Amino acid sequence: MTKPQISLETTRLIREQLEALSTRIPLKVWMVTMFSGHDWEVVYAHNRGYPIEEGNVFPWKDSFCCRMMANEGPQFASNALACEAYRNAPLAKALPITIYIGVPLYGDGNRFIGTLCGLDPLPELIGIRSGEPLVRATANVIAKLLSMEHKLADIHSRELQIADIACRDEMTGLLNRRGWNRLVEETAPAADQHVHAVLMLDLDKLKSVNDLHGHAAGDRLIIDTARLLSASMRGDDVVARMGGDEFGILLRGVYPRHADDIATRVTGELAAASIAATLGFASTPPQPGIEAAVEAADQMLISLKRQRVNV
Repeated sequence: MTKPQISLETTRLIREQLEALSTRIPLKVWMVTMFSGHDWEVVYAHNRGYPIEEGNVFPWKDSFCCRMMANEGPQFASNALACEAYRNAPLAKALPITIYIGVPLYGDGNRFIGTLCGLDPLPELIGIRSGEPLVRATANVIAKLLSMEHKLADIHSRELQIADIACRDEMTGLLNRRGWNRLVEETAPAADQHVHAVLMLDLDKLKSVNDLHGHAAGDRLIIDTARLLSASMRGDDVVARMGGDEFGILLRGVYPRHADDIATRVTGELAAASIAATLGFASTPPQPGIEAAVEAADQMLISLKRQRVNV
């Protein structure tokens, strides 16, 4: 399940629930925690003195809630230190805790999300058992709110996966033309503050390979080229297959003279791999913007291809 970014409205509603609960059962801290793998994260806290804040992350195995979920201690403990499991928990050594209340929060499919947790260092002044119905009702409301956020996060994650698939070339796994166009659009606003370069590359003999050796051989040529280009780039550079025999490469943070060096190196590596290709490149600056650099690199590529045909 994808961990959600909790909306402001859900945050407000949960805080209202904790404030109301704290008014009726005034423990030093009431908090909502979320379980994520090995971590126990405080996502909301209504605090009156404990050194616990929203955003604190503790090892799950150190918490009372971990032991409560393992049925090693009660959910409502008026003297938590009388329970051996709680007394031996690292959290008990880090904080003075006498009263402990912990109620699991479950989402759809009875999936454990986290806990509603209350702590206090003083002996019980009121019967905490008498407040159990209110605590459980509050936990139920909070669980529903968090479960909805989890659903929205999962939907958003799936949408991003679908969008990524739509922007990927099926054969090579590189960005396709749609992904390349989106990359250029996203890069454009910052292109005036950063130096970029664009390489545009065409395979010279893809049609001949297809005609002489079949499309399977042509596909292997495309895949081999994609792998070579990806391996030749730096970590922040992006390689795209624009379609057919055309590739585009965005070089981030590279000056024109270095772009020239990279273009020469890539050309040499392609030649060493017996891959015939024509390559055009341009930088920002001198081109005013990333779109202009893409156009300039493409025009250089077209010009070089025409020269080869004429020769």
